[in-house]
Amino acid sequence: MSAADPFAGIENSHVSTGGRYITPGRYRLSLEQMTMFDSAKRPGVQYFCVEATIVNTTSPDYNEGDRVTWLQDLTRQAAQGNILGLMLALNPKATKKDITSEVMHEMVGPKNPANGMVVDVNAYRAVAQTSGREYTRFSWSPPSGEWTFEKQPTVDHQAIADSASADSSEEIPF
Repeated sequence: MSAADPFAGIENSHVSTGGRYITPGRYRLSLEQMTMFDSAKRPGVQYFCVEATIVNTTSPDYNEGDRVTWLQDLTRQAAQGNILGLMLALNPKATKKDITSEVMHEMVGPKNPANGMVVDVNAYRAVAQTSGREYTRFSWSPPSGEWTFEKQPTVDHQAIADSASADSSEEIPF
């Protein structure tokens, strides 16, 4: 961006829906987009980003239909393992060896193969053993069965899960 043209370089900007991050609770999410982008504040840092719409949740912070974001700082040691957990939940027939760098570049690419896929996640608070810092952990899984947690669904989540997972393994690159 320059003083003369406030839109100079707009084509290189990252589109974000804001930082509505997943808080502790159980979620059924419909994925919208996976991207990778450079940090605007921390040179040399890249983020892996998932934007999703909540199908169901037990979290008091969100409602069905709200959009949430899951970010992974790719310079952190745990990032690849965290992302691998999500990828394996998207395709339960896949193995760790199926999730390659090439696959990941395709997942964050313009074809957006994860769009519309449904996944469950359990988000919970944990304490880091070395620093004692509290953080949110995520346990990803394929959607399974009826949603039986505290909040009752008002959408037909099973039909969404069935349609998303019926052909999803044919659409994604692994």
